[in-house]
Amino acid sequence: MQKRSFTRYDVHIDGRYCAEDGNREWKPCLITKISRKGIGVVFPANGLPAPGSLLVFSISPSQGSEAIHLRGALKWLQTIDGRQNGGIELNRIVDELQWLQLIYFIRQPEAEKRVIDLRTMPEHRALKKTLHPPPAKVIMPTRLDYIKNILNYKIL
Repeated sequence: MQKRSFTRYDVHIDGRYCAEDGNREWKPCLITKISRKGIGVVFPANGLPAPGSLLVFSISPSQGSEAIHLRGALKWLQTIDGRQNGGIELNRIVDELQWLQLIYFIRQPEAEKRVIDLRTMPEHRALKKTLHPPPAKVIMPTRLDYIKNILNYKIL
């Protein structure tokens, strides 16, 4: 039995897809499995793509994040429990940064995700007594910066 090259995760992510070569009409789909080399998709019943067709997928792991676009070929299509399921082999392996972003949102339950926005963070009483003037410029970290910092943290 052949072992998988990359870990596959069971997910439930709403996405969109369109044919790469045809008109760019986006249709909804559900991503059910994901790895760095492929994805499992549930397609809507109408207008199914043909096996072998090249598709573009747009996935937003969370509401505030940018969409990740993946390109791949539909390798198989079958009906399971009345739903049209398909397997997509990606044209290229998902790059490290996109993969880390996806894994963070797959592994962490929504309630445990901690994203702090400095613009909406309440003032702390101890900070009001500071004698130093505020800085001239504050650089706001992006969500991607937070993810990079979390993943770069090493436990010894």
